Amino acid sequence: MKTVNPEIDMPLVSIVMAAYNAADFIAEAIESVLNQTYKNIELIIVNDGSKDNTAQIVEKYLPSNKVKYLSQENAGQTVAKNNGIKNASGKIIGFCDADDYWHTEKLEKQLSILFSDEKIGIVYSDIQAINQHGEKIKLTEKLNGKQGDLLNDLLFDNFIPFGSAIFRIECIHEHGGFNESYRMGIDWDLWLRFSTSWKFGFSNEKLYFYREWDGQMSRNYNGRYTGALIILENFKNKYPSFIPQNIYREAVSDIYANYAYHISLYEGYNRRLLKYSIKALATGFTRVETTKRVARALLRRF
Repeated sequence: MKTVNPEIDMPLVSIVMAAYNAADFIAEAIESVLNQTYKNIELIIVNDGSKDNTAQIVEKYLPSNKVKYLSQENAGQTVAKNNGIKNASGKIIGFCDADDYWHTEKLEKQLSILFSDEKIGIVYSDIQAINQHGEKIKLTEKLNGKQGDLLNDLLFDNFIPFGSAIFRIECIHEHGGFNESYRMGIDWDLWLRFSTSWKFGFSNEKLYFYREWDGQMSRNYNGRYTGALIILENFKNKYPSFIPQNIYREAVSDIYANYAYHISLYEGYNRRLLKYSIKALATGFTRVETTKRVARALLRRF
């Protein structure tokens, strides 16, 4: 594998922006990408069947030779992102959701990390959360900033903010793109597969601005955790040598524990809380963090 020298090669970076009814924010997202200090880029905007005036807003950017525009019938973000990747020409792939935006030096700073080691395939960064009005929000949890071989860590926590990450196109060539059968957790599945052959790098600067919406977790936690169990099982079946049975059981137990925690948080005491608490402890209870999460769920200490 050849290490790219940024001073000589300046490889093309393809940024995929999937958009659905994104008229309120997409102009800011587009401009944040086009105004990068690293200039060898292409922005691939995939309009996923928007019903608002997203297309009209994007139209004014189409004269730029850096912008590609694709329009498709509404098929969901997974299909839209894969469509963008299929039409990408770059050696490096990045993503910016249409309601988020990038720091102007995002690519410059992350590419320097990516090019520092030919074994690094993915670089992610810290993020700044913002609300619907663009005001900064303090996150309840701080990114751990782990680097290197991250498979074992990722089995228990998808801590990589999706839009903050860039990766080499070889990651896609080796492991494929997003699994379109999944409705949630598509990024976690991608990072798990990539982690079987690539190292991760990290920038501790807040290079991605992520817009949070009220009730995101409360609306999605059921699908999140039932989907996570499927993703983990499929990963184990595809890469059996990378996840020993005891680690797999602990990872499943951790999913059950987190599920129980969010049931307690949003629903209070009920049969489902007891069901998933018991499943967590019965599947594997040697991991301290998992046992603590079950205890917090049952004691309702958040």
